[in-house]
Amino acid sequence: MGTRAFEKLLSVGSLDAFPRRTVSSLPRQVMVLATFLGTLASLSLVRGRYQGKQLWYAFILSPIIIPVIISAISAYFFLAKLKLIGTIPALVLPTRSCGPLRGDCHDLDAQRF
Repeated sequence: MGTRAFEKLLSVGSLDAFPRRTVSSLPRQVMVLATFLGTLASLSLVRGRYQGKQLWYAFILSPIIIPVIISAISAYFFLAKLKLIGTIPALVLPTRSCGPLRGDCHDLDAQRF
């Protein structure tokens, strides 16, 4: 970014416009940074040979895996309160109902009306 960009930024309005422009471009900057860091992380997992690679892999995948585990544990405790553990309804209820293991609950509202 050259000085011309800064001149344009400051000449369009007063300095009051500067925070507005910075905040409006912040999501874009975060997106570019996240894409860049994600690409570096994936390349290190695929091509890297270093100690601690398994730990790094677990750290990267934890936001994907942990919510599913928490949902499964909560479904287990719910079914335990109903005394359904080890029965066929315990297999069917979490997969067929609008519960923690299913993410399309918003579709049910559209089908009702």
